[in-house]
Amino acid sequence: MVNCANCGKKIGLFQPRYDRVDEKGNIIKYCSKCNETMKKYRIKENEAIRKKELKRKKDSEISDMIYDVLTEELKLTGTLQFLFEGNCNNYGERDTYTKKLKNGKFKITEKEIRNGLKNKEINETNIVEFVNYQIELEKLKLRSKQYELRKKTEKEVFGKLRNNRQAFSEDEKEVILANSNNECVVCGAKEGLHIHHKDKKPSNNQMNNLLVLCGVCHKKVHMNVR
Repeated sequence: MVNCANCGKKIGLFQPRYDRVDEKGNIIKYCSKCNETMKKYRIKENEAIRKKELKRKKDSEISDMIYDVLTEELKLTGTLQFLFEGNCNNYGERDTYTKKLKNGKFKITEKEIRNGLKNKEINETNIVEFVNYQIELEKLKLRSKQYELRKKTEKEVFGKLRNNRQAFSEDEKEVILANSNNECVVCGAKEGLHIHHKDKKPSNNQMNNLLVLCGVCHKKVHMNVR
């Protein structure tokens, strides 16, 4: 007679017994009742393992997709890290993608994008639009910070603001450049275009006060060089 490894009851010589091999290779005997219980438990355990594996595979696919979109389409800098077996529950929290801007750096984490996907704020088809929007917001913050710093410096140095320059929006820039066929009105250059104020008052943004000049011509105008 042997004892059931689960309930401890003795299993008679002619009673059904069920042998199972544990992780260490030892043979364990169960009575018929405990064997049925263990069967149900193992079915649930296998289902949980299957679901965990599917989730891990889906997480890996989402991470690969985010990496491809951000690095190839948006040219952000980031490193792809793989999900290892073990205690690695926060797969999306490890990757940070960056892009160098004129006055600073834009950062976004994979976790932020995953949260957007989870909350249905964004979907897989408009990740580019979502990230571009975040980049524009960061540019605005950097410009505002730079403007506040300039105001503070001018007040400290000159005792007052030298001018009240208002930055053009992207839409306004497009209209102004389009009015000059996207070229310098002096030399016809199409690269490195600036917007010049005829009366040299940056606060006067009336269309009849604006000229499109290349960087070289713009410098000559301010230096009174022909």
